[in-house]
Amino acid sequence: MILDIFRLKCRIIGIATKEVQMKRFSVVAFMAIMLLAGAAYAQEEEEEEEVYSLFKVGAFFPNDEEKGLKGYDTGYNAEVAAGYRFNKNLAGELGIGYYSARSWSGGYPKISAIPILATIKGVLPLGKAELYLGAGPGYYFAKYYYTSSSDTSASAGVLGYHVTGGVDYNLSKKLALGLEVKWFSVKADFGELGPVLGYTEVEFGGIITNLSLKYRFEPLED
Repeated sequence: MILDIFRLKCRIIGIATKEVQMKRFSVVAFMAIMLLAGAAYAQEEEEEEEVYSLFKVGAFFPNDEEKGLKGYDTGYNAEVAAGYRFNKNLAGELGIGYYSARSWSGGYPKISAIPILATIKGVLPLGKAELYLGAGPGYYFAKYYYTSSSDTSASAGVLGYHVTGGVDYNLSKKLALGLEVKWFSVKADFGELGPVLGYTEVEFGGIITNLSLKYRFEPLED
């Protein structure tokens, strides 16, 4: 009887967790759709296409979840991306990055990941500045290290999603300097570390702040 109640409780918790994840995904998807719809009805009559590259460096602030990266120190992040500007209000990007963070307690665990990211952005030009808001999916190649008397590590590849926003300031027709804040969520099953951690599924997302440099191969027309 008690065992059946326990199993039922675990099943309810599992369903609730999945519902929270689906709600988060729905919010991201809704934002992406709204960005597309807003760009489609933009008031700009002339399309001004451009191709550009992005170089980003910044800090990674790990999440504070118990079965995540609670207690981890601030890490670092680096990314490169290629982008295509469909018009003044809509852009798409494909990029690759690397981020890492470590905890100096317990077994001194460390997480690192190489994400491949796709982002759709809605852009609002304001003179020399451009505000943007974006969202999209990513595929993360992650490795979790747990250093103790014998080094233990596990790897995983998993889908995640992100929401980003920021501002670019045009230094010239070809160069722009930017600030970005990105929130992302990604969870993977590191089964080999189960005996060490007491659980296998780890949330290794968080918040990233970047300083970016954009180079336009086809500058906007005056």
